[in-house]
Amino acid sequence: MKRRFNILVIGSICGPIYLILALAGDLREHWLLFYPTFLLLWGLTLTAWFLQRGRPLPMRWVLAFALLFRLVAPWGEPSLSDDVYRYVWDGRVQAAGHHPYRYAPDAPELADLRDEDWERINHREIKTVYPPLAQMVFAALAKVGLGPLGFRLMFGGVDFLAVLLLCGLIRRLRAPPERLLLYAWNPLAILEGAGSGHLDVLGGWFAMLFIVSIFDGKRARGTAALVAGVGVKLLPLVWLLSLIRRVRPRHLGIGLLLAVVIAVPYAATGPTIPDGTRVYAERWQGNGPVFEMLLAAYGAVDLTETLKTGIADLQIRIGDRADVTSLYQRVYPQDLARLTLVIAGVAWILLCVRRRSGSLVDELYTIVLGVMLLQPTIHPWYLIWLLPLAAARADWPVLLWAMLIPLVYRNATGSPENWVLLVEYLPPVVLAVMLTYYRRRVRPPRADIMPPP
Repeated sequence: MKRRFNILVIGSICGPIYLILALAGDLREHWLLFYPTFLLLWGLTLTAWFLQRGRPLPMRWVLAFALLFRLVAPWGEPSLSDDVYRYVWDGRVQAAGHHPYRYAPDAPELADLRDEDWERINHREIKTVYPPLAQMVFAALAKVGLGPLGFRLMFGGVDFLAVLLLCGLIRRLRAPPERLLLYAWNPLAILEGAGSGHLDVLGGWFAMLFIVSIFDGKRARGTAALVAGVGVKLLPLVWLLSLIRRVRPRHLGIGLLLAVVIAVPYAATGPTIPDGTRVYAERWQGNGPVFEMLLAAYGAVDLTETLKTGIADLQIRIGDRADVTSLYQRVYPQDLARLTLVIAGVAWILLCVRRRSGSLVDELYTIVLGVMLLQPTIHPWYLIWLLPLAAARADWPVLLWAMLIPLVYRNATGSPENWVLLVEYLPPVVLAVMLTYYRRRVRPPRADIMPPP
């Protein structure tokens, strides 16, 4: 009983707090309630982690509370994000027999499907951005009559399955078991996953299944999990080279076949690639630290006119070609910053894969962390892709980032203010530098927890 006492007390305090937040309405309009309460939940989680250090972890109670929090958080209206209404809409569109990639929500062809939740869909003039497997999930949930609450409860359940996979991964790594608390009770994961119903928890579950499968030598299952993850969101593509290094051609064939099976139902009846993906890649920006610095640098140097002059000269020599004309329109600072990030992202992936010195978990985590920081847009729920591995590794700079990133909700209608970016990113960077110095200069290096598979 003694070893369960701390978990029982702290978990019993956290549960009602999640219920209060769930019923508080739009948390972006109740900032003074939301963020201090969010930090309180973090403090309670870290207290539970600290008190369990070096002690047996009452796993059943930890998991029971993790599930409870994910069942409580969805009760109430989604408040930190409106994305779940887009998911429900995409599902209803398919249930009515329409192709999800053909029309934007405000298209007159879909007017008969509108209801009171239609008004809450963000950017109704833009077609959906979500890949085919995500659309299959939306359609399946809509066909059984689930709305925003049902979607969030389902995604909360999926996130709990990711917690179970993380539990197994921590055991395989022979890492301290109390690290499970850093994700199972993580306030950001709970509020953005179950609370707001973000699809990233499904992608995160496939990512965890991929990692555990490859770690165990189950290459076919791991390949299928990675392909499924890409079918939910495109981010797991950054692990493709890591997969190729570790599987045989027949496993890649299985993955290719699965990709075809997922894509064909949509490709055969309408557009293959969501048009919203192009719009997102070209227009969305906010809270990306490297992008903001590049944007400022290119704006100060002002290369646009010089590049336009060069492209105009090229047009005179080779003729007025469509590709050159398109290039002429894409030499503004934001375009140059995005191109630089793409090049840097590819270089980062190649560097991480070529190192071959770290374990599987180290390689995959380093890749996705670097790519995440290179994105023009970083919403708080994007960290769901990082947090399970950050918990397993006890990566305190990233966990600190997870505590600070909700500051972006202070300005929910636009990009965060400069001071928010500074407060959000500077402390994790300083902590990372301090920990790196400590590990290299003060504490002698140690071998990986387990050898790479």
